[in-house]
Amino acid sequence: MASSQYSPQHQRPSHPIPPDEKAAQPIPGYSEDEARDIYARAAEIQSHADFADDKLTPEMLERSANRAGISDAALQQAIKERERERVAAIETQKQRALQKARLTKNGVIAAGILAAVSGLTLWSASNTLGAHQQGIRAAQSQIDNVKERRYNLVPNLIAITKETLKNNSALIGNLQSATQAAKNAAPEAQGVAQANFKVTIDQTLATLLRENADSKVVLRLQDEMAGADNRVAVENRKFNQAVEKYNNAARGFPTGVAGRILGYPSNYPYLPVSEKAKEPVRF
Repeated sequence: MASSQYSPQHQRPSHPIPPDEKAAQPIPGYSEDEARDIYARAAEIQSHADFADDKLTPEMLERSANRAGISDAALQQAIKERERERVAAIETQKQRALQKARLTKNGVIAAGILAAVSGLTLWSASNTLGAHQQGIRAAQSQIDNVKERRYNLVPNLIAITKETLKNNSALIGNLQSATQAAKNAAPEAQGVAQANFKVTIDQTLATLLRENADSKVVLRLQDEMAGADNRVAVENRKFNQAVEKYNNAARGFPTGVAGRILGYPSNYPYLPVSEKAKEPVRF
């Protein structure tokens, strides 16, 4: 009964209170002598706890309990309950440790899967965009080849102009200037330079035909120039088709995102194609 009225955790005297201490606080339901005895026993229990690092031996617990009027059976039951609580606490800690280990393991596995998927995505994007990029470069190389073929016809056109026309210096000067401008133009200025080059050739051929419409040499050169123009138009169209494939892939997900991470361009510009170039080529 006394143990239910007082708990050592609520009041921890630093020194044992002697039984005859007159200043002992009264405890409801107990006489002064009983109160002093209770305080003395509580102080003894507290002193054992303080000097034994809060760990009492079973003998100390039993002796203190008997002095407090607690039966051995009640004490043993309390000890068993406390032991069950300790085992449960240890088991809880083990479960938490296992759960933390599982979460860590799952996190490592998830990170590995994510890294593998990311790696595959980057690898696939690199292959796709790299192949389309190579297609653009191949198409550009072919355009350069057919343009060079057209440039190589210019000396023949100049030679025929010298033989056919008396006042030919202006036409020849225009041909030479337009040819050099087309060859040396920057990529962004190629459209205008090539258009001017073609116009200059057409004007020269038209002038030659007015002077000598029956000249087989002029007619043959005209056919060769027309064929060269057609090949340039065809290769321009193929270049734009290659650009379209690349741009479509670069806009897609996740290829586009992976491509930007890998440093691939987000798009390539198209070449301007005239309406005539869109018509089927006739040989």
